[in-house]
Amino acid sequence: MHKRLKLQKVMILVLAVVISVLFFGTMLGRNKTVEIVVVKKDELDISKKLDAKTISEYFEVKKILESEYKELNGSVYTSLSDLEGKRLQVKINKGAPVLKSLASSQDTSGEFATTMASDHTVFKLAEAIGLLPPGAVAGDRINVALTVEVDDKETGEKETITGVILENVQIYDIKKNDVYLKVSEQDHLLLATSAKLGQFVLQLPGKKEVQSCSVAEQDVAERVDKEIKALKKKHPKKNYDRDAMIKEEMNYVDCTKDNDKATTISSNEIINLVKSQNLDSTTDTSDAFSNDSSDENATE
Repeated sequence: MHKRLKLQKVMILVLAVVISVLFFGTMLGRNKTVEIVVVKKDELDISKKLDAKTISEYFEVKKILESEYKELNGSVYTSLSDLEGKRLQVKINKGAPVLKSLASSQDTSGEFATTMASDHTVFKLAEAIGLLPPGAVAGDRINVALTVEVDDKETGEKETITGVILENVQIYDIKKNDVYLKVSEQDHLLLATSAKLGQFVLQLPGKKEVQSCSVAEQDVAERVDKEIKALKKKHPKKNYDRDAMIKEEMNYVDCTKDNDKATTISSNEIINLVKSQNLDSTTDTSDAFSNDSSDENATE
């Protein structure tokens, strides 16, 4: 009797241990988590493919219960690296998980339509990669100019003219040697017709806001005047070329001139410019050689 009672106590103790193990195992299983990818910022431009920088800025990982993850049937991304090189087909709200069905690395026609605003499309510039500066990437904005041959009204001879036809056009994608531009449907027709008329020229305009050179030159002139005044105190007999000093300083100033903005330029204008530069160079050289006594009359 005593042995049977002791055996029952042991069995009850073993059963209690087993139940405890099963209970805690179940609880631990319920609390087990899995990482999934969610949207951190909802201002992403879905027309661009995702790179490492964009992914780190707009996405993050979030832990959810494994039981919740199982309900998703593996339909969401669990690693940020899995997004690289893909493009979202639709915009996703902040905090929402990224479904695998909403991101693709394939440029299908359906995906293309979802990434493009209505009345917009892309225009392909074949073999145009060489027209872009090194480092240009999808998302950059460029100006498109066209070089054509026309008849000079006065002489009747052929004249080459280059002018900007579109400004601030976004590069949609670059594939091998081809450049794809995101444009309106109307601008697509403009580019298609232009391609038959001449050769395209691509510009990558600067976006940095700088002051005009006329204003900058006034600031430089004030600094030069102060500098000359200080130098005069040390060398009162020495003369200083104020204009030359201002010109030298302006070489290091980042500014914009009134004629920096692209317009239309013709081959005749360029030829006349080259001729005028050559004439100025000849004149400067002649003056230099004719001033034989300049060294003798220079002020110390």
